[in-house]
Amino acid sequence: MKKQLLILLVCLLLVVSVTAKQTALNIWAAWALEWCAIYQEITDKYFTPETGIEVKIDALPWDGFEQKFLLAAATGDVPDVGLTGGLGPADLGVRGAVVNLQARFGKEVDDLTKQFFPGLMRSLTFYDAVFGMPMIYGSYNLFYRTDILNELGITIPQTWDDVRGIIPKLQAQKRNFSMAYGHKSVADYSMFLFQRNGDWYTADLKKSAIATPEGIQAFQEYVELYTKYGIPKDIQPAFMTFKTGDIPIQIGPTFDYANLQVAAPELRGKWEMSMVPGTPNQSGELNRSAYIGTMGIMIFEKSKNVPEAWEWVKWFMSEDAQSKVANQIMTKIPGGIFLPANYRALMNINIPENHKTVLVDQGMVGKAPAYALSPESVTQRYLENALSSAILLNEDPQKAILGAAKEMDSELARKQAEFKRFISKWVQ
Repeated sequence: MKKQLLILLVCLLLVVSVTAKQTALNIWAAWALEWCAIYQEITDKYFTPETGIEVKIDALPWDGFEQKFLLAAATGDVPDVGLTGGLGPADLGVRGAVVNLQARFGKEVDDLTKQFFPGLMRSLTFYDAVFGMPMIYGSYNLFYRTDILNELGITIPQTWDDVRGIIPKLQAQKRNFSMAYGHKSVADYSMFLFQRNGDWYTADLKKSAIATPEGIQAFQEYVELYTKYGIPKDIQPAFMTFKTGDIPIQIGPTFDYANLQVAAPELRGKWEMSMVPGTPNQSGELNRSAYIGTMGIMIFEKSKNVPEAWEWVKWFMSEDAQSKVANQIMTKIPGGIFLPANYRALMNINIPENHKTVLVDQGMVGKAPAYALSPESVTQRYLENALSSAILLNEDPQKAILGAAKEMDSELARKQAEFKRFISKWVQ
């Protein structure tokens, strides 16, 4: 009898061991080690006890992580889940390497995406396919020194006409307004483009849409801030000129927000933030859309644990888990700031209430870059070339942006030919 019980116990242990191996998830994350340690800690504390699914999160160096994911997809030696750049899931998804979550999980995907800033999904989809979920949220906002603007009697600009109106007042005091020319011009131009209801690509994603009247007018308006109004080019680092007061009002990324919170204690109480200036429509309503971005979470097609991986993704992207992650990062990592793509979770993080409101409001009207096969870095290069021609060489802005549109069209045609065997199932 004892021998039979012993055999039964051994069999049960073997079953448990095999089951554990089947439900152990391997996750590669293109994040800093300290951040990944927090993801692991919260997963171990809350997810694994609830589900019995073991999870191992490995950090990938930022330099070269995209190539590592591509190589893994090519060889089949993949993790279950990858945390990568915002356009990464769609780029691997069109190659058949990443699960189309919409096709696989349907309504669950619909329910989960309702919790995210809607514009973020543009980077993670290709036609009707959804290849990833947005993990974090980054935006561009207006930052301003309240002490200096109050001293100069300048009110916070609500429109671009307001901006053009305050620039001479700033310049008269040897100060100025700045944007991201030279290091993220795509974000700057996107504001003017989106606020005119334009976009980078046509609806079928086969051609650029910047040669439209909206695209041309947006480019001209952007260029004139430099050529006609004399705002500075390539302010580096913008954070320092904000601290010194030389640029007391500027449009910058949420990275600047983290810097101001941590690295500029002397400015506490002397600065604020708001949504970017807007463009009024025919009814007078302001369109304050701006560029936003994310990092994506994807599940590999060759994973043997796709259902379990989806359970982790759903849990990790929930309001509760994202709130815990964000607040742990800001508590344990000096200067760390994690803005969840889940807007409900963002309202739970430990920053001032008025800042949370600005970030949520900006995110709700913001748009991430759409995935259209061509890397954003290539689009950025074409735009930078057009800006250099118009701003530095005095070329007609319309001619410059039409040249960029032509280059984009050629690149898109080349990419569509290159990916033809992959994308035929999705292209409409």
